[in-house]
Amino acid sequence: MIRVSFKIVLAVTVLLNTCSDVAATGIRVRLFTAMKPQAAIFTARAGDYEIEIPGREPLLAVAGEPVLLFSAEGKVGVTTRHGRGLLADSLLLRVAGSSGVEGRFTLYIPAMAGSEREYSDGLFCRSDDGIFLILNETTVENYLAGVVRAEGGPGRPVEFYRVQSILARTFAWQNLGKHLSDGYNLCDDVHCQAYHGTSDDKTVAEAVRSTEEIVVAGRDSVIVLAAFHSNCGGQTASSEEAWVTALPHLKSVRDPHCTSSRNATWKASVPAKTWSDFLVSRGVSSQVASQGEMKFIQDTRKQYFVPEAGVSIPVALIRSEFGLRSAYFSLSASADSVRFEGRGYGHGVGLCQEGAMAMALEGYTCNEIIAFYFQDVILVKTEFVKFPPPVK
Repeated sequence: MIRVSFKIVLAVTVLLNTCSDVAATGIRVRLFTAMKPQAAIFTARAGDYEIEIPGREPLLAVAGEPVLLFSAEGKVGVTTRHGRGLLADSLLLRVAGSSGVEGRFTLYIPAMAGSEREYSDGLFCRSDDGIFLILNETTVENYLAGVVRAEGGPGRPVEFYRVQSILARTFAWQNLGKHLSDGYNLCDDVHCQAYHGTSDDKTVAEAVRSTEEIVVAGRDSVIVLAAFHSNCGGQTASSEEAWVTALPHLKSVRDPHCTSSRNATWKASVPAKTWSDFLVSRGVSSQVASQGEMKFIQDTRKQYFVPEAGVSIPVALIRSEFGLRSAYFSLSASADSVRFEGRGYGHGVGLCQEGAMAMALEGYTCNEIIAFYFQDVILVKTEFVKFPPPVK
């Protein structure tokens, strides 16, 4: 088995914000974000749980016995199997006593078949303007295995999972304040990182454990944006191509490793009228927009499509408008339709996951893979990382 050798930077720095302060309080991750449920069934699997209600004696949720959690009248409600129930402003469920048992529980959304997921640690529930918020109270390290399994997929090389662990951890630490105004740290869908509960995958667990507390930073020890995507199509995008802002560690890189992977190429088409209407809406003259012959070739990544002098349309905007798999495409127009032939899947910035998987199979180490996709970065323990000053 390939072992990764980390060169950890242990510089003495004046921290703008320390990870240890945040780690002491844990994190809250919103669950079933996209589904917006109004009820959930909680079942303790490892250890009995106490249901703590402000100003009341706690209720006991015995392992194996289902508990109904729901939203009603602007509050959250709980009903146990024995019929005990009440409404409150908030509820906290965590392992009872001090047995040392790591809590495990499942959540199931009654109206959604196949929605059962297992989580560790605690659960906090409250109502926010009629929205039922279900929040997993856990730690970054306990959260990571579920993220790595969801974002990386099953059956990958351990060295790839190590890379994904470091990037997912970096993203989590950098974005701990992303949803603070909503009362939690992160959500569980791709707006933050996919998180479908805990993972019992031993290879993933080993990857998370062997990279514990390691994140990606610049040479100044400031944590970086650790972007990743499915497939770059043979060339990653710079950050300014996808998001306007230029970041020194996110430059375009030629990637020969992903070009044989399943997401390396794609095709799509749209009706000619739909295409011409779009062009006109972006300032293209109707005469040019309606012409039958139009070609645009990206043999290397380009930032803009220029259909006529004086008009530049970001290729990222075209991707968004037509739901394309990437902004790395060529197009040809006819009287009936516009045909796209594209490469890659995703925004293209940072780590190409399928390229990284191929590199891991080829024998590259975790360090080498990260250094290939990210320029001039270091791996650093969270206790020594710095955060950029907040944007005012």
